[in-house]
Amino acid sequence: MLQGIPFLLLLLVLDWTGGYPFANYDVSVRESVYNLDVERTISKRNLKCNVDEYLTEENICCKRCENGSVKVSDCTKNMPNTSCTPCTDGKDYIDHPNALTKCRLCRSCDPQHGFEVAENCTIFQNRKCRCKKGFFCHPTQGCEKHCEPCNKCENDIIVKECTQDTDTVCGAKLNWIFPAVIGTSVAILVVVGIGIGVWLYKRGRKRDGFEGGHEKLNEPRRETVSLIHSCADIDLDAHVVDIVEEMTLPEVKKFVRKHNILQPTIDQIIQENAYDSSEQKIHLFLGWYQQNGMKGAYAMLINGLRDMKLCTVADKIEQKMEVVISNSQKNSLSHVTAAEESNVPSGDIEL
Repeated sequence: MLQGIPFLLLLLVLDWTGGYPFANYDVSVRESVYNLDVERTISKRNLKCNVDEYLTEENICCKRCENGSVKVSDCTKNMPNTSCTPCTDGKDYIDHPNALTKCRLCRSCDPQHGFEVAENCTIFQNRKCRCKKGFFCHPTQGCEKHCEPCNKCENDIIVKECTQDTDTVCGAKLNWIFPAVIGTSVAILVVVGIGIGVWLYKRGRKRDGFEGGHEKLNEPRRETVSLIHSCADIDLDAHVVDIVEEMTLPEVKKFVRKHNILQPTIDQIIQENAYDSSEQKIHLFLGWYQQNGMKGAYAMLINGLRDMKLCTVADKIEQKMEVVISNSQKNSLSHVTAAEESNVPSGDIEL
């Protein structure tokens, strides 16, 4: 009982003095440390680095490592440059400025998953993979992990081969009915074609002066010749206006451009005849005709218009030229007939 009295007295003294003597000291130290940390944090937040820099724990802006390398150590006040080391070529890479300490591992193009290497891995870029032959990348599922094997047509009828992005398209298996229908149709077409050919042949012989196997008397025999071949070397200078009259300016420009008239030449002709589209068409056509020459020019014109899907224009020009050739042949025939009549001996003339 008496032994606990000193302990009670000690408690009364501490209570009267306001606690432990070092309590106030500890509180002030803790407050100072806290205020210092707050000031450092605020200072660190206010410091802004450039885009190509990063902020270290020491509150210093250090330059980021360039592509293909990573950080070994931060810069310091005494050493202003960041220490960087390159990645290992073919093993890892970094494709952007960074403050990392490790490079990224290169991707593996696993053949068992249907991949092959498209581009090798370097320290600056990752390895690029693609689907190897016999595999394709599914358009909806993608091919990050694996490629899909191409479909194999059981009937060996392939409509479209397998590509990097599309699967094989197989055709339907033909049965015996379809070939029979095709064979019958072909036979019918052959018979009809022969019939049309015979009819055209007989019609041509009648038109050329044959009827019933005998040549008509007192009628000149004419040979059926293709209009294009008849006009193969005709001089188109006299018919330029009639020809371009059936064509629009864009059609003329497209035709001459397709037949090796350079664009600067076209622009010059258009500029020289700026306010007259008819003159523009005429001079554009003459420019082509002079460059090409007379030989084969008409055939090139008609065939070129048909290749450009301007069949109606080609037909109209052919009709005009057919009239020209027909009139020319009639004039030639009348000259020959007149010459023959002038050479008849006078004794043969009936009185």
